[in-house]
Amino acid sequence: MTTTPVTFPIDQARVADAGRAHRALLAWQIALALAAAVGIVLAQVWQLHLLTTILAGLLLVLAVVSVVLSVRRWRAVQSLVGDGRGIALAIDDHGIVLAGVPSVPWSEILAVATVDDRARTQRVSRIPLTGIFVRMAVRAGSSVLGACVVVRDGEAMRAACSSDAERARIEVWKPHPSDGKPHGAIILLLDAVMSEGAALEAGRALVAAARARGIDAEPFVKQLEFMEFYGSRVDPKWH
Repeated sequence: MTTTPVTFPIDQARVADAGRAHRALLAWQIALALAAAVGIVLAQVWQLHLLTTILAGLLLVLAVVSVVLSVRRWRAVQSLVGDGRGIALAIDDHGIVLAGVPSVPWSEILAVATVDDRARTQRVSRIPLTGIFVRMAVRAGSSVLGACVVVRDGEAMRAACSSDAERARIEVWKPHPSDGKPHGAIILLLDAVMSEGAALEAGRALVAAARARGIDAEPFVKQLEFMEFYGSRVDPKWH
């Protein structure tokens, strides 16, 4: 099977915009956490109703969790652009090249899945107040167009990595009952590092190239179905 080589470069303007949005979102989240902490203190000093303290405590927890998730998300985006190659995804006859990890030959790929979560994200973004933060998170690099590449031996691929950052990009599970090997998963945040149009094209090209080689590949529009598809192929607990 011959595949016309195709390369999807990292959109540096998109990444720069995501960086600005990340910093703005993080500032808001930290401000909310501080405001909630002050609210708890004042509620105790002024002996306000217990419900006030509980609500302030919940807000503090949510704000802290959102800060942690924002930092992790930005680290994930940075891992995609930190190798200096400027390539988000490249596909050819030999396999695929992904940002932040070694090249993956077709013989090592067990399955491919893509997800288009735009419809759900648009619905959630219309919710008053919280919708503002959803839109900011998407702009800051929270991917709604993603993909997952399941590899046959996640440990071997990790061993081929040259840095801890590369190894962190590959999730590895215990040996799978289908072949006794520790399958691995590489999550791609496509629209975090390229335009929406390029991300959609990249996802279609990845699925088509995998299917042409008899590899199990499916596009999804629901996150849960996407996670079930690749989860059943990497996690022994699904069996």
